[in-house]
Amino acid sequence: GLLRVWGVLLTTSPDAFEAAMRPVGEASFGTVVGVIQAVWRLCEVHHPFAVDALAVLDDVLRVAVYESRIAQGGTGPPALPVLLHRSEMTQLVMDRVLKPGLRGPLFCALMQILTLCAAPLANKPRTVQFLGRLIESVRSFADDVALPRPSDPTAAPRVAAVARFCTAVCLPAGGALGGLGPACDASDGAGARKGNAPGPGRGEQPPGGGRGGGAATAQDAAVLGQRHAALDMWMRLIEAAPPGVHVACVEVVIAAAVSSRGAKMHLAASPRVVPVVLAAATAPGPLDLTAAALHLLWVLVYDNQRLVPVLKQAETTARLAEVRPRILDLVESGNEDEGALAEEVVATMARLNAFLQ
Repeated sequence: GLLRVWGVLLTTSPDAFEAAMRPVGEASFGTVVGVIQAVWRLCEVHHPFAVDALAVLDDVLRVAVYESRIAQGGTGPPALPVLLHRSEMTQLVMDRVLKPGLRGPLFCALMQILTLCAAPLANKPRTVQFLGRLIESVRSFADDVALPRPSDPTAAPRVAAVARFCTAVCLPAGGALGGLGPACDASDGAGARKGNAPGPGRGEQPPGGGRGGGAATAQDAAVLGQRHAALDMWMRLIEAAPPGVHVACVEVVIAAAVSSRGAKMHLAASPRVVPVVLAAATAPGPLDLTAAALHLLWVLVYDNQRLVPVLKQAETTARLAEVRPRILDLVESGNEDEGALAEEVVATMARLNAFLQ
């Protein structure tokens, strides 16, 4: 109860939040960090208390991130996540997440805290190692999800939480997609920078082959194999994962696509991406999946004429025309949030159709 009152005070009063962030006396951090550290110690001892306590911290962090973005004009990492990183709180949370036997709701609550603290964690070596461990569980889920009777039906929320963290830290370059990210521009050589679309069956050269035409090394081949395997994993999840998981997985691939030109070209050249994403965009599924999949298609085709023939061959315009009446019905549904999202979907469809003319 006291923790909830504290959370309400911080989230409703800018003055109270600013005072709680200010260091007191010789302390390096303000009282808000001290309270979070104390709450964490209680969570370690009293597990039933942990999920409710983390929900309060989640609210406080959301407000902190929002206020920091306003104060900084949208630039720079939010102040409270940076303080939690400096006080090693985020490292404690990562260590706890990796402990075996963590219950699903607590795992998801901890991952949500890390997702809100993602800005100072991006591209840190410890974060890459942490994410590598998590991706193993995602890979197991991807292998399991296509089975008639998945061995762990409770795994879906955990996988969605990991996918949201991948997106937040923008770590496709560091491990989430096996090297798909800013590093691709360097590793794929001049071809990626000039807009050539490397990919399986389309003249893709291993990373070493782009540096002066030298022979590819075993390490280069291993990196390429990692990329293809990781991309296939996310595509399988988009195809077969339960609702809520596939949207989070589409958002991971969007993060990869916007991270660099090389990553975008690698995704666009894959023979798996367009069929899987177009099927997700035109299936009679949840509206948020349609919106995310269409957004990914638009990201891939924008400023990329090489993808236009592929989308035309897939009869994209005709398939979108079949879906459009259902989306227009949602625009008129009377639900404000759903209607706004449906309008965005209609606008994205119009942009895609115009691009494919």
